Amino acid sequence: MPVSDALTLFEHVDVLQTGRITLDELMESIKSLTSKATPFDTCCLTARIGGTATFTTRLVTRTDHVAATLEEARAW
Repeated sequence: MPVSDALTLFEHVDVLQTGRITLDELMESIKSLTSKATPFDTCCLTARIGGTATFTTRLVTRTDHVAATLEEARAW
């Protein structure tokens, strides 16, 4: 997720919208923002932008299959 300024980052981190965050919350959010997306993350995003539950379930299955196939290819 691109963050254009500190206020945008703060609003993303302040999930309870209290106007305050702890250092631990900030560090966890930064770690989360810089980690790779999981198949579940991709499905959640798809659902938010208009995907259906059926499509999302199929997407998880297909993503897991592709990941397994890539792991097998790496082993060669």
